[in-house]
Amino acid sequence: MSAQLDWNSCRDRASHMSREELIYAISDCYSAAKSARLMEAFGGKVLKSEGYYMDELSVYRQELNSR
Repeated sequence: MSAQLDWNSCRDRASHMSREELIYAISDCYSAAKSARLMEAFGGKVLKSEGYYMDELSVYRQELNSR
């Protein structure tokens, strides 16, 4: 089983990020999600799944949109 996102910790981290940091984090999460999906598709094991990174991305996007 892969790691589960700590929503409260992620929201707190996002609230302290600058706009530029949020934009970078969103891009980074998208890239990580894509890589995790490909690794799993080819039988690799991942500690954090595509869903984990997409959940994290959604927190950052929500914070960015709220500003």
